[in-house]
Amino acid sequence: MDTFLSAFTATFATANRIDIARWVFRPGMGHLDTVKWWEDTGPRGHVHYGVDLLWYETPAKEMQSIEPGMSVPASPGGTVISVFEDLMAHTVALSYGSTESEMNLLSLYAHVEPLVEAASRPGLGDIIARVAPSAGGAVPAHIHLSLCLVPASLTPEELNWDYLNHSKNVIHLDPARAERPSPQG
Repeated sequence: MDTFLSAFTATFATANRIDIARWVFRPGMGHLDTVKWWEDTGPRGHVHYGVDLLWYETPAKEMQSIEPGMSVPASPGGTVISVFEDLMAHTVALSYGSTESEMNLLSLYAHVEPLVEAASRPGLGDIIARVAPSAGGAVPAHIHLSLCLVPASLTPEELNWDYLNHSKNVIHLDPARAERPSPQG
């Protein structure tokens, strides 16, 4: 099965001309983790929905890390429904349309410097952002990827991390296990 994370990994590696054998995760970087992975480890303020990508291993078993300015590609393409501020920089939200249950499937690329605007329609592999630098705190530059279902009635103005992290109307999917969304036609 082609998961959202595996599809993103392939397009990210191609866009940045790097080889990724696998992502390296510390406790706290995974979907549904409840602890911080950075300097002052301890409990998070809420469950972590999605995955944080920072370290990867090359096929030669060398450890590398994501660097500020690296390209962030759309994987797959969709419609940008919102670009909003997050704790470190911005988040780009791509929509893949409504499901039969009137839920809208979104992929979210967080802690980035956006290169797209709402209503744009990037295709698979199109560069939508750059990795943002660290905000000066203990958290190094990284990419946060989320995949979720939100009510189709949710407006772009209502979309933010407070809503995503606390609303009972959001269904969070594990990017490492969820099947890659189909691009919009």
